[in-house]
Order: sequence, then C-alpha cells, then structure tokens
Amino acid sequence: MQHSYDARDDIAFISHLSPYLKNEKYLRVDGKPLIMVWRPTLLPDARATVQRWRDWCLENGIGPIHVCCSQAYERLDPAEHGMDSAYQNPPSDTRWIEPNIDRFAGPVDWLNTKFSGRLFDYRSLVRRARGFVPPDYILFRGVCPSWDNEARRPGRGMVLVGANPQRYLEYLETVLDQTLRDVPDPERRMVFINAWNEWGEGAHLEPDRRFGFGDLEATKMATLRSALRHCKIDEPERLAVVIHAYHIDLLEECLGWLNDLTIPHDVFVTTAHDRRPMVEAFIARQGFPATVISAENRGRDVAPFLQVLQSLDFRQYGKILKLHLKGSTEGGHGSLWRRGLFDALAHEASLKQALGLFESHAEVGILGPSAFLLSMRPFLGRNEQAVRRLAERMGVFDADPDKDTFFAGTMFLARTKALLPLGALGLLPDDFEPEQGQSNGTLAHAIERAITYSTKAAGLEVAAFDVTDRGLIFEGRPDFPYVTTSVRGAFA
Repeated sequence: MQHSYDARDDIAFISHLSPYLKNEKYLRVDGKPLIMVWRPTLLPDARATVQRWRDWCLENGIGPIHVCCSQAYERLDPAEHGMDSAYQNPPSDTRWIEPNIDRFAGPVDWLNTKFSGRLFDYRSLVRRARGFVPPDYILFRGVCPSWDNEARRPGRGMVLVGANPQRYLEYLETVLDQTLRDVPDPERRMVFINAWNEWGEGAHLEPDRRFGFGDLEATKMATLRSALRHCKIDEPERLAVVIHAYHIDLLEECLGWLNDLTIPHDVFVTTAHDRRPMVEAFIARQGFPATVISAENRGRDVAPFLQVLQSLDFRQYGKILKLHLKGSTEGGHGSLWRRGLFDALAHEASLKQALGLFESHAEVGILGPSAFLLSMRPFLGRNEQAVRRLAERMGVFDADPDKDTFFAGTMFLARTKALLPLGALGLLPDDFEPEQGQSNGTLAHAIERAITYSTKAAGLEVAAFDVTDRGLIFEGRPDFPYVTTSVRGAFA
C-alpha cells in the first residue's frame, strides 16, 4: 500500500494518538508515553517527524514522549533519527544473513520440489540470544515463537525450522533472564514478542491445530520461571493446610493431629461432590474451622489439590502442607503410610522444626520424611512419558529419573512458590482419567512424580528429613538407593 508523508500528516497522526497517550494505563518508559516506529528509514525525514511530535505533545498537555524505532532489516542507532531507543524484531533483525543464524541442514521431506525459499534453524535464535552483547543505546529485546511466511511468499518463503513451544520457552526465558538481570529500571524491563496473530508470517501466539495453547503456556511459564529467580517474593507466615477427605471415616483422626496447631494456618478440605454434605456436617459437629471444597471424583487427591492451588491467594500463604486420608491399600500399607506421614508432617513439634529448615535453607522448595523419598527410576514405569511431558511444559528439559527423587504418597510441606509452575499448567478435572481404581499409570501418578520438577522449575530443590524423638535431621538432597520396606512394597 502506498504511503505519503508530510508535516500535516505528522500532526494529524500525533493528534489522533493523543487521547491514548493521555490515558493513565498507557505504556510508559521513564514516565513518558511510548511511541514505536516501524522502519524509520522509510520516512522522508524521521528526525523532523519525531521533533514535530515532541513539540506538539509539549504544547498540548502530554509532555515529553519516548520514541522507539524497530530494528528490522536495518540495525541502527536510534539517535541518528532523533529517537530514544530501539527494539528487536526477530527474526527480521537478523536479516537472515548473520553467520550465527544457521541454515537448516535437513533432512527435509519436500511437498513442493520447486521450493526456492530458505530454511533456517530456530535453535540459532536461542544460541544468538545467549550470546547477546548490549549496544551503547537503549535496546528493548524481542523474541518470536516461530516464523514461516510461505503463505505470503508461495514457493519462496523463509522458514524457521524446528520451532516449538519448548524451544520458544527456552528462547523467551533466556531473554527475560538477561533483561531482569541487566536492566535495573523497571520501566525499561520490556521484552517484545513477534507476534500475537501474524498468521501471514507464521509468527503467532494464538492457538493453532499443531501446538494448541502451547506457545501461550510457554509464555506464561517462561515469565513465571524468570520472575521466581529474579524478583523478591515475600513469603507470608501463614500456612495453608490442604486435606483430601475421600475416606470420611478417617477425617476425625486427621483433624485430631491438626487440632492443637498454634502455627497461623487455614485448613482447606477437599472431597467428592456427593460426600460434601457429610464432610461439612462432621466438621460442624467437631467445631473445626475449615473451608470445604468439593470436586469431581477424578485424579484422586491430586486433581482436587490443584483446584485449591489454582485458587489460593499466594499473598496470604507462604507455605502449603498437603495431606490426604490415605485409605487405598498401597500393598496393604495405607494405614501405616498415613500415620507415619501425619506423625512427620502434622505434629506440632515436627512441623515447626520443618518450617525452620525452610528459613535456614533458602534453596529448599519441598520437604518430607526421608522414608518416603524415593528414587525416581525404579518407580517410573508407565508414567515416564507423562512425567517427562509435564517437566518439559514447566521448562525442565534435563529431567534425569536416574538421579531425581520424589515423595511417595503426595504428602509434603512446600514453599508455595515451589508449586507455582505446576499450578500454572492450568490442569482441569477433565484432564484426569475417570476413577476406575487404577493403581498406576494415570495423570495423578505422573503428577505425584512431577512435583519434583515443579520445584526445579521454581529454581528450588527437594529435601528430606528424619524424625528422631521429635527432632529433625536435614538430609540435603540425597539420591536414595533404598526405601523402607512398607514404601517399597507399595510401589513394587
């Protein structure tokens, strides 16, 4: 489309934009409204245009503005055009000719044997981001989830081969980490994504048939992971105690453990929809303060726990104690498991000392009794594919079941932020299999193991303790080659 520019057009443009610039919600840099210019070299005199904008804004009550130019096809110093900063617009800012943007080596299964375009390796963008050297002017970083403009240039498009949500997550997280680390001014901590809906160029965050919501989820996960590493997050003293009560006959035993807790806490009891009236009646008779949440009978204790996790106000709870009334036999050891875990996790003295370990070991995200910390590999079985997929969705690409561990029974004490990556997956009850008495191989079993990778995604570690005369011994993060007989028997 033909464009024409003159001084009158410059004034008409800035005048039309002015209501938005005055809005308090408008994006600002150093307190100044941000105006972005695509390829300033296409303007007859970009410097003169920008100066007209600046003068008009000063005369009409907007004040100073911040003008930012794109780095697409040209890599220029914004000051040359009277502008304040520049922003990356990948992959256009590579100009497709940089030596560190590799051609895709193949193999390629051609549908169009007459294709004359060029194929590049998406992984090169990740590598280029890692080696980024900032210029001596303000440059806002940018990423792209994918690129394939074959639709716009049939038979001669340029394609980034190998783009997928996992690589995009790695790419975006690299850029976010560098920005949070190297840019002290919060208003200059901006990263741009190309693009939301550039379907003609094959660069879009909008869901598609191939990856579904994968790129949107990757954006959320990369942002969360970077924030957990680089931003100070307060941990309130208050504890959220989450109990799953499918086996109502065991609820009295559980509440007995919690009755004498003096630690500031709130109790959330989950149960199946049809059991909610009985649970509420029992709690009312006991006079026990608790919030009852009902859920569909899917995913055992795990799906209801995620429902609570996704609804909690994390500004109120720094730690979460997860318990459930284990009635399944688990090889005939369900009752033994339950009492052992409750003794270690819900007993006032043990719980206080475990919370103290969090204070003295900032690197720890999840704690539990050492007798229930299992080596991952012997107990992975049919869950391996699902566990690895969950880990990758949380940005953990180095999952090593031969070295990693998990807490059997899904009862543990955790920093809330250690569970945020898991909660951010947005898993819903319908994602879990219908309850059919399965003993293994379900999403709930996979999550039991993948909680370890949520902890890793938050930049934290799994640790265990031993209960000895109400005392705790910090075990660090060991690789347990053996477990107690009762636990081993349940998972054999």
